[in-house]
Amino acid sequence: LLTAVKSVPTTALTKALGSPDINEQQDVHEYLGMVLNRLETEVEGTEASKVLKKLFIGKIQKLISCHAIGHQISSTEECSQLSLVVKGCHGLRDSLRQYCRAEQLTGDNRYRVEGHGLQDAAKEYKFVSLPP
Repeated sequence: LLTAVKSVPTTALTKALGSPDINEQQDVHEYLGMVLNRLETEVEGTEASKVLKKLFIGKIQKLISCHAIGHQISSTEECSQLSLVVKGCHGLRDSLRQYCRAEQLTGDNRYRVEGHGLQDAAKEYKFVSLPP
């Protein structure tokens, strides 16, 4: 595949995945989402579903801190894809560091805290677990 001059047809794979229109254009993100959703549906309730999660699903913790009032909120969610900045980064590690870097929520982008209104805050992500 890497050195072939000729492209590889994906018609059979696309039909097997249940895509209604094999001529529908999708970006890699959309296509991977469709593939993972279809695989998840097919293996639901079987031992293979554990393998699928182990191979493709990670966990990310989102942490929001409002230092002025001592408020902190944390949530953890599963993810199968990340949107990373690559421009100006020197490799994957640099992109991942930028993804996890704290974002300051100030001005029009302040965080609303119940009982305290809009507050300056910092939002950051931490990887809890990653697929292999």
